[in-house]
Amino acid sequence: MRRAVVAVSGVVGAAVLLAGCTSGSSGSNSPQSSAAASSSSSQQLDTGTFATTARAPFGVAKAGEIPPLESQRLAEFTTLPQEIDSRFSKPAYPIGALVNSTSVNDMFGLSSADTSVSGVAIDNGLTSGYYGSAGDLNSTSDAPGASITHGVIRFASPDAASKAAQGMYDALRTAAKTKTGDPTSYQPFSDPALPNSLVLQSPASAGGGKLKGLTALTAHRSYLIVDLFVGPPTENNGVRDLRRSLDLQIPLIDRFPATPLKGGRIQQDQNKILIYALTNPNPRTALNDGVYGPRGYAFTRNNQVQAMQQLEEAGAEHTAVAGTTVFRASTQSAATTLFNQLVAADGSSPAASPSGLTSAKCLGDGEANTCYVQVGRYIGQTNIGGDLKQAQQQISAQYKILLGADQSTPN
Repeated sequence: MRRAVVAVSGVVGAAVLLAGCTSGSSGSNSPQSSAAASSSSSQQLDTGTFATTARAPFGVAKAGEIPPLESQRLAEFTTLPQEIDSRFSKPAYPIGALVNSTSVNDMFGLSSADTSVSGVAIDNGLTSGYYGSAGDLNSTSDAPGASITHGVIRFASPDAASKAAQGMYDALRTAAKTKTGDPTSYQPFSDPALPNSLVLQSPASAGGGKLKGLTALTAHRSYLIVDLFVGPPTENNGVRDLRRSLDLQIPLIDRFPATPLKGGRIQQDQNKILIYALTNPNPRTALNDGVYGPRGYAFTRNNQVQAMQQLEEAGAEHTAVAGTTVFRASTQSAATTLFNQLVAADGSSPAASPSGLTSAKCLGDGEANTCYVQVGRYIGQTNIGGDLKQAQQQISAQYKILLGADQSTPN
């Protein structure tokens, strides 16, 4: 997916819009579909240096591997920004798992050297978390619109979550003052609609920005719900959106089947789909090297609610995100529908398909290129970015891997 960005604010926690990240029926499960038929042998495809065989099966996660895996599971129980407000239809930075000080700083827009806020989270036993951002599709750097960063952090106990909320609130206020150079910028804020939240308010003038903001920290059981809202000074929708966030997130997180902190085990790639995705050359990308449900994956797409619904309708219960993205629908015909939806939602102009693989669809906008291919119930999508030749090589390699994918694997 393309990663060109447009800055929308100078205040702490403001989202940065991503440019160009977009978003069951019966049918045969045979490995070749009309969308994947190729007139020439796969042996002749140019796959560059990319792997052309599936990875070895993953085992039970080791202790250090559990936090990101638990965060991926938590993504399926985290409210989408567009569910909070329908205008938040454009995915944005920051986004991803919350597993260490770097990821916490990313969420709050703090430098990697500033451990004042993240240190509180770590000291109080942060175990996992997930968050995402989105903004107004019509927002520009000259006329920034509203946006929100929303996430959930899991701690070891309700007491730890409450202590983290207060400590992060105090530290965030100090850190925000330091960043903006304005000692009066971030002030405590209260509203009857948010009786259990710790909230900071920043005016549009903070740090020379164009947006005013509300940052809310709400402890709920062993979780900390985080909302960072910014909007134009001419509107007053922050409290409304923060209240709706809590109304949606609290019942959703109450359903999360959390892995026990002591003795808990997670089988990596238990649905056997990540083995078919190419390896991720950059482990610090937003979604890491993992598997997501329809909701978790929808954080990366335009019109998140629609994208989630399309994945659910296709029966694509698990999506692998690594060097490539691999979807698996319930049937071949459902995969064809989803393939067409993904291509249509890309929004870029058609680009050349790989030589010998005319069934692959490539699209580009002059800065980035993405290719898609379908093989039976599976769909592959490149994540490599700008170079068309590399995207063509990558989708050719992905195609060869999917030719050997198990079409009978249940979702």
